[in-house]
Amino acid sequence: MTESLGGNEFDLRRVPIVMAGLALLAIPFAYAQANLEILHSNPLFVLVFAVLALSTIGLIAYMTIFRHLPANVRRSPYLIFFAIFSFACVLDFLIAMTLMGYTDVMASYFESGEPYLKSSHGMAVNLWDGTTHLALYLWMSFCLASSRDHSRAALFWAGSMIGSCIVYMSGNLIGEYAEHIEPSYLLNLPFMIVPIFYAWKVALDSDTGVPAIKTDRTAGDYLLVIALLGLASFSAFRMLVVLNPEISLTYAWATEIEPYLLSSARYPEIQMLVYGLYLMPFAILAALAFWRPSSQSLRVWAWIFAGVTAQGQFAHIVASISAADVVPQSPEFWLSNLLVMLVPLWFAWRYQQKFAA
Repeated sequence: MTESLGGNEFDLRRVPIVMAGLALLAIPFAYAQANLEILHSNPLFVLVFAVLALSTIGLIAYMTIFRHLPANVRRSPYLIFFAIFSFACVLDFLIAMTLMGYTDVMASYFESGEPYLKSSHGMAVNLWDGTTHLALYLWMSFCLASSRDHSRAALFWAGSMIGSCIVYMSGNLIGEYAEHIEPSYLLNLPFMIVPIFYAWKVALDSDTGVPAIKTDRTAGDYLLVIALLGLASFSAFRMLVVLNPEISLTYAWATEIEPYLLSSARYPEIQMLVYGLYLMPFAILAALAFWRPSSQSLRVWAWIFAGVTAQGQFAHIVASISAADVVPQSPEFWLSNLLVMLVPLWFAWRYQQKFAA
């Protein structure tokens, strides 16, 4: 795929390729920060060094590739953010590999940068970021450069990022690592703010279409409605588990099925509160949507919540497995958690397909 620029043909496929190459610069950067003694003694320098590095990546990305794009595309700040975030994804992947014991290149960062990453949850969210989010950045950058529709990927990514940041940043402040907050904590703010604005932009740009109600509901639709109501009930139940684990039913679940829910790190507690307060009412509204006129806003929120639960469940499952003292063994754990991950994705896909204008 090419774009004509003053007689020159620019291959838009170079956009994700160059971005991937710039992201891999995170590897020498990681080794550089590991060997700079000044970063080990002053946490503020870690923040300054990281900001300078990320800004440099954004500048290089613009000079090497984005400035060659049509004016209406290169003026978008989101291409720069995607390049910077891709670089951060590779760093996060290195953090996950360090926590998994495959390397020690990011070990010093835990002491002077973000010590709360030294948790099973920190390992899980960085593994997701270094794989799924990186792939999404490369795809979205190509779509943005070539003016292709990527609303579903963008909304899924926004939900994944927002949900991840809510749980991660809140857990850092109230969990067992609350006394170890360093200035580099502020590096997480752009990863929360940018997805919110991009999701807003995508929602505004989406075609609202003509509201319509379909009466030809299939057996699969009724099964999906039952699954959504089950998701709402289970979300409320697990919120009750983390809030009041002493009653007989919640105590049995917390001790026999999901002991990680009561982790002192508090990340699973925040995750279950997010599910109970936000996912539960959304699942009920989604179940009712099959008897209501189609809604563009519901299609937007469907993909956002699909991202929230996909990331949240990946982090929760992987963190549960990684916490050596609470490794889940029961089939109930696997069945319930996989359904929580898949049902919102199922609804987002089905609603998009069935009620598309």
